[in-house]
Amino acid sequence: MILVYAPEGGEPQEWEVDPTDFRMSEIKELELLSGKSWTDYWPSLGVKSVGDVRPLVYLLCKRDKPDVKYRDIDPRLREVELKFPEDEVEMVRAAIEANDAIVDKEQALAALDAATVVPEGKGSSSPRAARSRRSGTSTKKR
Repeated sequence: MILVYAPEGGEPQEWEVDPTDFRMSEIKELELLSGKSWTDYWPSLGVKSVGDVRPLVYLLCKRDKPDVKYRDIDPRLREVELKFPEDEVEMVRAAIEANDAIVDKEQALAALDAATVVPEGKGSSSPRAARSRRSGTSTKKR
């Protein structure tokens, strides 16, 4: 998955996100901030709710700027975009369908269908290999 955060008046930042690339401390913080377990968190991103995306944006920003505070990262929905490489869409779809914690699966699947899909080769090379660019740091568009 590719997450793009373009804060109003700021530089757009883009990360390729690999859930297996997170440190245990980051996982715990994401669970605390989102109120979801690690395994329940990832399929919820298909819904693209700011409540679900905000902790992830915060953790990725924190990798670049360790002093950033959660209260400082409060994106508008239009400032965040999730992009799914073609090879990840079916994996995310299956995770949504299998996750009983997602109440409105139709909404989640519709959001996934509406998400930007990146042709193969432009994102991750495999469903598990969406490595964060520069080990999780942002890649600023110029």
